[in-house]
Amino acid sequence: MTSMQHKFGALDLIRAGLQDLDKARTLFDELHNDGIDDDRMRLLLTTLEKACDPDVALSNLVDIIKVVQS
Repeated sequence: MTSMQHKFGALDLIRAGLQDLDKARTLFDELHNDGIDDDRMRLLLTTLEKACDPDVALSNLVDIIKVVQS
């Protein structure tokens, strides 16, 4: 059974500075599907709070992971 703890609420995403909540949820789902565990997801969300543009940072991270995996 897959853990659903990685699903963040809207307030969690907004607090981290994310603007496009639907895209952020999709990207977090991709990370989860790539094997990123819940603890790292929570750490990532906390780290995004410090980024100048959390949406771009999250998107770039997912792109980097895809390149590394291929």
